[in-house]
Amino acid sequence: MKYVKKRLLLLLGFSPFLTGFGSPQLECGSLPDILELMLRGHYAQEAITENIKERAIEQYIQTLDPTKTVFLKDEVTGFKSNLLRSFEKIEDGNCQDLNQIASLSVERTEQNQRYASELLVDGYQLDKAIELQTDSTKRGYPDSLESRKKLIQSMIHFQVSNQLLSEDEFSFTVVDEPQKLANREILSKISKRLIHRYELATKRATERREVVDVPELFAQSYAMALDPHSAYYSADQLADFRIQMGLSLEGIGAVLRSEDGYTRIVSIVVGGPADKEGSLRANDKIIAVKNESTETVSTIDMDLSDVVKMIRGKKGTKVTLTIMREGTDTKTFDITITRDKVDVKDQAAKISYKTKRRYGKEYTLGIIDLPSFYGDSNGKGRDALEDVRALINEAKSKNVDGILLDLSENGGGLLSDAVSISGLFLKQGVIVGTSENQPGLDEDRFEELHDKDPSIEYNGPLVVLVSQASASASEILAGALQDYQRALIVGGKNTFGKGTVQQFYPLPGDIGAIKITKGMFFRPSGASTQHVGVQSNIHIPSLYDGADFGEADLDYSLPPQTMLEFTSESTNSTNKSEQWKTVTSDMVAKLSQKSSNRVKSSKVFQEIQETIVESQTDDGIVKIADLLEQRMKDTTSEKEDDDLEKKQEAFLNEGVNILVDLIKTQQ
Repeated sequence: MKYVKKRLLLLLGFSPFLTGFGSPQLECGSLPDILELMLRGHYAQEAITENIKERAIEQYIQTLDPTKTVFLKDEVTGFKSNLLRSFEKIEDGNCQDLNQIASLSVERTEQNQRYASELLVDGYQLDKAIELQTDSTKRGYPDSLESRKKLIQSMIHFQVSNQLLSEDEFSFTVVDEPQKLANREILSKISKRLIHRYELATKRATERREVVDVPELFAQSYAMALDPHSAYYSADQLADFRIQMGLSLEGIGAVLRSEDGYTRIVSIVVGGPADKEGSLRANDKIIAVKNESTETVSTIDMDLSDVVKMIRGKKGTKVTLTIMREGTDTKTFDITITRDKVDVKDQAAKISYKTKRRYGKEYTLGIIDLPSFYGDSNGKGRDALEDVRALINEAKSKNVDGILLDLSENGGGLLSDAVSISGLFLKQGVIVGTSENQPGLDEDRFEELHDKDPSIEYNGPLVVLVSQASASASEILAGALQDYQRALIVGGKNTFGKGTVQQFYPLPGDIGAIKITKGMFFRPSGASTQHVGVQSNIHIPSLYDGADFGEADLDYSLPPQTMLEFTSESTNSTNKSEQWKTVTSDMVAKLSQKSSNRVKSSKVFQEIQETIVESQTDDGIVKIADLLEQRMKDTTSEKEDDDLEKKQEAFLNEGVNILVDLIKTQQ
């Protein structure tokens, strides 16, 4: 299997064979070189296997038809069979078969436009009896052109209902002729707006058939077939990426992902506009966007890059998002957010203090909130390591009895800071290991990253609070402190589970860039954080428990691996005054039982459990009648937001209770 890597070693860097691209856009003839480059140095994939071919074809079809409303079931079967047989053509730079599928998607999209024009005529009536399966994996592809037409018509009714819900003037309980007339005018306005949306969809589909766009789509599909984090960036996407990395992006402060034709909220950026507004949540779906000077635009089946462009805007301007929140009762509602830049101060580590009277004594506790591992590679600006160090010293000056480090919303950041911050609680030693693929070598390279600072900044009782949103670098810190039995890890059953390393390579000729998974992280115990993440010593129920939220839920995620333990023996001090106390298994069992008793008797945690059960029973079917009824009942009231805040507070508060138990036990 290593022969491929040895051959690719000849392509050191981005050698002259690529300079022939010339054009700032990827051409079909350049696909072979791009596909080969993606394999070079990839951690797990060494050759174009049949499995990878099937995945790439699947992703290409899904890119053209994310909601399974364009192609028919038998057609998709034929596409897959034909492309698999003729994959060598693509490897030779022949995109003829790919172009044919893209052309059919254009024809069908034009057909959808005609369906919309035929349905949305003067006198259009909303069919409130429509039920729509929004989960395309459960619905599948339509069996015939007639069933496809019915599906499109149902989606049009669904889109109309969504836009009606954002119209303040529309009355669902009409009592007089003037209101009936006003309703007809509003329906007419919405109909014209939707017809225009289908015209734009046709335009976008037509652009996909362009000679330069099809190879870009396939390159993206091929990268996704390798693993969820490998990617090809077109020239336009690369420009967007650089804007975001430069922190000059003005928007709402949310991480988005395209999923089955919907734009889904992955996470909310701490301190960003969406976070400050407070209504948007992870897993919400954005189904429409309205800017101050434009009409509402449906985003269903829209390219993620186009959705991002509509949401992005100048600081101080407003954008209104129509949100679909799924559960036992699916809700749709509008959220208006004022765009702004994310303030670095809001993203920085901060500390708060709590007092708890337990066991006949009052305990003072420091809670350090670390939303990311931030810093500047040039050594300028704020740095997470120095901020956390300063907060620890502040806490010690206040004679706190224990510290809770909150990583529950920490999605990662600088690996070097994760290693160094781990060292604030340990003497010195290895924190994490990385195994990386080295083209041309028979063995992967393994590298250990050490905390080399011999001092221990804090040696008192320590709890680390995590959730399924804790990812990447935060998992490295939590995993190391757990392996050395330095801290008690509490919160979600496990963290996100992203245990892979990526490297970014800009391509010459301004044709974009590729990002390749080149390695995997390993904890000192020898386990990787991939898929399983870091499992909490004590589980605290949270709203994340009911969601398919983690690395293991992503398509083609690489399986976890293990290796021999490589822990250090120098992580604790030989000086008794500096030593920290080990978190033992007996201690964990005792504290877990105490926490379980509190959770069982808590009304808030009972509500959380009920919410989890409701989310797991969601069948993906949306009923238009229920949406309209929900609007009249106004179920998206402030009470719902208050309930969310109450549940989040209960999660943190139980972490604090566990910290008090730990202090008492270690004393």
